[in-house]
Amino acid sequence: MSFVDPAYPAFVTAVLALYALLGRRGRNLLLVAASALFYGWVHPWWVGLLAFSVVLDYGCGLGMVRRPEHRKAFLACSVVGNVTLLGVFNLGDLLPHAVVHGEGLVVAADVDLDRRGLGGGQRGQLLRPSAAARCQRVTTRSL
Repeated sequence: MSFVDPAYPAFVTAVLALYALLGRRGRNLLLVAASALFYGWVHPWWVGLLAFSVVLDYGCGLGMVRRPEHRKAFLACSVVGNVTLLGVFNLGDLLPHAVVHGEGLVVAADVDLDRRGLGGGQRGQLLRPSAAARCQRVTTRSL
């Protein structure tokens, strides 16, 4: 689901109505469930990535509290883990399929450019330099 999805206003309305009716503990559980539903609406496996990041950060936070002398190591573990996750799953599906060729960027046939918002849904086309630069800008902005 995205903010422009027609189901989004109904989703937000339902979540806010339930939030107003629940107590503190119920509100927290509602927000966790609503977040998982929102992030997993199109790609359910994103919930697994989110859960991995939450567990990593929670574990590192506990480690910082229990072993204050190793705070920097736990912080580094959290940052490296999350940046790696971001790099692998944000750029990982585009970069292995792209090959710089002459003046443009050739994208393999199995990459859907329209999903990234980069083109008219055509597959395996030669992108001109301006489109290749646009590809780089979109990818950099999403980081």
